[in-house]
Amino acid sequence: VTNRFYRPVGSDYPFTAIRRGLAASTFGNRSVSRPFFSPASILSAGSGRALAARVSTRSGRVKSTEIFLAPAALVVAAIEYPHLDPESYLARLDRMGAAAADVIAEQVGRTGDHSTHGCVRALNAYLFDELGFTGNNDRYDDPRNSCLNQVLDKRTGIPITLSVVYIEVARRAGLQADGVNFPGHFLVRCPDTGRRGA
Repeated sequence: VTNRFYRPVGSDYPFTAIRRGLAASTFGNRSVSRPFFSPASILSAGSGRALAARVSTRSGRVKSTEIFLAPAALVVAAIEYPHLDPESYLARLDRMGAAAADVIAEQVGRTGDHSTHGCVRALNAYLFDELGFTGNNDRYDDPRNSCLNQVLDKRTGIPITLSVVYIEVARRAGLQADGVNFPGHFLVRCPDTGRRGA
């Protein structure tokens, strides 16, 4: 329940402090005590309410297997950035997804390769070569690497937040991408669904 970014205050036993509603956030050299919010309380207030509305209105009827990662990741980021505008970041992901779909369609038109592998190559070229998303090797432990807004702004992050970007852009471009948890790593897989758009 606790990690290096949110250290409980007022107790040696972490769960006691969390139950009391206190947590500390450490960014750089400053440590700030603040109320601890459960995901339910975040979703029921402020930007969380807007994010929940965006998910329900965008998706219409949500399939039990369909998970929207970006709104949830932005709710988490809103803990550190309370004035975060989630709509602008969701709109940016929408634009990135539309651009990725165009890149994939161009690649399919140029090569005739409708395979999942060919579509993934085109998406990789768009995200990593054209946009320049990359792992933050110099400051891997920087807590901002865990905030989706910062990852989208700086185009650098850690594997799990870069994976959220990849999955969300791929989904918007019509390509299925799933997160895969490995010990010490987080990966993305794109299942081979045969020919795409053939």
